[in-house]
Amino acid sequence: RFRVSEFAARCTSNMGVSPASRSNGRTSSRNRSWAAARGRFVRTRQSLKRRRTSRTWSVGCCQICFEDLEMLEVGCEEGHAFCCSCTKQHIQSRLLPLCPWPGCGYEMQEQDVQRILGPGRELRRFSRALLDRAVMTMPGARPCPNESCKNVVVVDGERTKDRQRVECPCGTDPWCSRCRQPYHFAVECEEVQRLRMEWHSWIKTGRARWNRREAKGIKDTFRLNAIEEAIERHKELERDEAWKGEHCRFCPHCSRIVEKIDGCNAMRCGVDADEGGNQQNGCGNRFQWDLAECYKPVIVHAPCLEPEVRKVSPARGKDVRHDYFKCDLCQSEIVGPRFRCVHCKAFNICVSCDRDRLSAEHPLSHVFQIYFKAGGSS
Repeated sequence: RFRVSEFAARCTSNMGVSPASRSNGRTSSRNRSWAAARGRFVRTRQSLKRRRTSRTWSVGCCQICFEDLEMLEVGCEEGHAFCCSCTKQHIQSRLLPLCPWPGCGYEMQEQDVQRILGPGRELRRFSRALLDRAVMTMPGARPCPNESCKNVVVVDGERTKDRQRVECPCGTDPWCSRCRQPYHFAVECEEVQRLRMEWHSWIKTGRARWNRREAKGIKDTFRLNAIEEAIERHKELERDEAWKGEHCRFCPHCSRIVEKIDGCNAMRCGVDADEGGNQQNGCGNRFQWDLAECYKPVIVHAPCLEPEVRKVSPARGKDVRHDYFKCDLCQSEIVGPRFRCVHCKAFNICVSCDRDRLSAEHPLSHVFQIYFKAGGSS
């Protein structure tokens, strides 16, 4: 076996140069060869030192691919090691990887990923996943409903079950912390869909009937499409909430929503199996499924009643005066039906502005509540 210490001693002892050679600025052929050999030795020693400090290597049988290869320790106290290829693939295939050894459950740390994969895209992805998990365990953390935005906004943790107005720095419209729909003033989450369907029916047929005009000439096509898309999104939200109410519960430690896929009642928040597997955002604490609080749907399915505006007639609310309310578009007193935007803090318009100006001067997706009587009754 090659002995590095003897080679180093020979290199250092034979590196002397005669005075005549130094004075002439030359070295003999023998000294040049020893200089090259010593340089190779120094580079080899530095490389071995880097490998010892950056990775823990050994040779053995990998328990994943069962090949006799150079092994790499994961970082757990038991010293479990696998081949380099399997270890790297295991880290790259999971958001927050655990030790692949059955029953170990060691959660790999940031220094482990850097030691195995080095700095780069995978390390940044792992660091981002750790940050997201830490943020989502905070009381009141809410992800932005904008699909292209990855921000998480923290609301008042003591009022997590109350409706709060949330604004994200990405610039999307303010949204509700409970139902994640565009925020709605003075209207509960369960009422939004009913009002949206009422507003849709008014745009489609009620407005033309009340104004005694042809529907084709007064229908707002773009606003109608926007409301129809919002109705479909709300129906999908209702289905999701109903499914979570049947299959999910709250983690008693971090209040995250947890689904039980299979197995016994022993659960671990954020992990789909106690020995590892697919890992998601969660606090990692263990709890009993049958003792956890059941998930209560935020949005419940409302019965599909016939919208009241389908029964509207031109005479309904025609001469009603809404005291203390002025139209925010024409600044005149509101006589006739009053239209109040549920997504704005205070925005009321008259029937004339609804017909002539609303489509060009207000967001298409906003829903209006229609009052045919004075005093706030619809």
